[in-house]
Amino acid sequence: MKTFVWLVLANYLLRALLAAGLFSPFVHVVEAAGVGQFPAGDRILFQPSGLYLLELLRLAGSELAALAHGSLWLLLATALASIVARALTYSTLAQRPFELGEVIARALRLVPGYLLIVGLVFLAQVLTLGLFYWLGSELSRPLGARSERIADLVLVGVALLGLFAALLLGAIAELARASLAHAGGGALSAMGRALELCQRFPVRLLSRWAGLGASGVVLVLLGAELSGLIDVSRAGGWRTAGVFTLHQLVALALTALHTAWLAIALGAAQSPIVSR
Repeated sequence: MKTFVWLVLANYLLRALLAAGLFSPFVHVVEAAGVGQFPAGDRILFQPSGLYLLELLRLAGSELAALAHGSLWLLLATALASIVARALTYSTLAQRPFELGEVIARALRLVPGYLLIVGLVFLAQVLTLGLFYWLGSELSRPLGARSERIADLVLVGVALLGLFAALLLGAIAELARASLAHAGGGALSAMGRALELCQRFPVRLLSRWAGLGASGVVLVLLGAELSGLIDVSRAGGWRTAGVFTLHQLVALALTALHTAWLAIALGAAQSPIVSR
């Protein structure tokens, strides 16, 4: 349990640092636009009309766009850091007893395979989303002459099914990474073991994955609702501090849920009935 807590805290701090590194330049651009000169500060950007936000985009839109384009390399570095962190997490969960040197060495050996798994699954997710969107368009097109509302509902429904399928592919990728951390070998063999896990434990894995995912959605919606009640557009420094604290608590809880899924995936990969 202590190892799990430390992993949650470490992953949360890493995500917070990476997010700060990605978005701090954008914050500086907003400050340079003079938003802080208003008595209400940046709270005016959250007013219902959105007038000040649109004005900010008009004045600093080109700088923000250039900054976003220049941040692509930083985004790639962030993605790589996340993959390394995932390898370290799996190595830590799998290593008993814990030895720092061995954990780091195993994690570094996992990184090439994890990169290949990420690339293959990302390609599969893109193709899946495209296929479902095409299928939804084909199904809704003949219905458009009768009722545009029904056609739109069909298109949205099929698109949501495609999104669910893409998320499910992400869960299978997690099983592959867990299998690679436990059994070694190559990325393709780990993908094969992940598919075998899905065949052997479909109900257990799907129910736990869906349960953790639903819990995360509920946390995000609850955090959004509470943030709306605090209302940072109104005066009061405690409101900004309260929303910031609330967002960090939600982020910490989401990190804990994700780490729990990693532990579940690794436990399934360590099952003795999985073929080698």
